[in-house]
Amino acid sequence: MRGTWYQYDKQTHLVNKETITAKKWIFYEDNGKKSIYPLHVLPKNGSHWNKMSKKKDKWMYIVNMPVKVHGHTWLAIRGWYEMTAGPFFTVSKLKGHQVLTNAAGYLVTGANHWYHSVKLAKKLKNKHYAHFVY
Repeated sequence: MRGTWYQYDKQTHLVNKETITAKKWIFYEDNGKKSIYPLHVLPKNGSHWNKMSKKKDKWMYIVNMPVKVHGHTWLAIRGWYEMTAGPFFTVSKLKGHQVLTNAAGYLVTGANHWYHSVKLAKKLKNKHYAHFVY
């Protein structure tokens, strides 16, 4: 999942950008501002609830259990203090390109695709792939 990804937003007609590293998830907004979400390992004993702090409000973690839905293996991302599954992500090789796909909800629906270049994001903005629910 690591790298810089681009997605064409059909509502705003702009290209969204995000970067995933080993330690953070960075979202770039239209005005050039970026939001940084540090990635952490969730303590097994649930101690992250003991001392809530504003510092940890933007912390995120990857749920340890990947799930197989619609023929793809998905990882769930959650906010540090969230109990329910957040968005799901998977990376696939589709039509010769690495594609990051995110979806939401218990049924893993509403697939959005992200590509490694602005050119691909624009070119494949309306592309629907098999085994995803849109």
